[in-house]
Amino acid sequence: KEQAQGLGLASRWREILRRVVPDAGPDQVLVRVAVRGRREGKRILHETTLHDANDPRTGFSAMMRTTGFPLAIVARTLATGRSRRAGALPQERALDLAGFSRECRSRGLVVRVTTRRS
Repeated sequence: KEQAQGLGLASRWREILRRVVPDAGPDQVLVRVAVRGRREGKRILHETTLHDANDPRTGFSAMMRTTGFPLAIVARTLATGRSRRAGALPQERALDLAGFSRECRSRGLVVRVTTRRS
């Protein structure tokens, strides 16, 4: 049951979403990944969150920004030969994560990562 409810966080996040994200208005994207496990023998909770909204200045919707920008970053990295290795690989193996994150931030996409004991 805990797995089916997203590590027991589902009801908490549903309530937060009701307060933070309006029912109407410009689109927004919220991606949240929570993983519970062990690091060096201690139980941890690792959470990654991305929240984005449309950009009225450019006219890009949140969905355009959160799908198009990362794709463009990956394509540019591959086209300029800056990938770590050649071949069909998951992007976490082909790309430098720090560089990818820097490129995302330069476009206004901010991913928040936290790790704490659980």
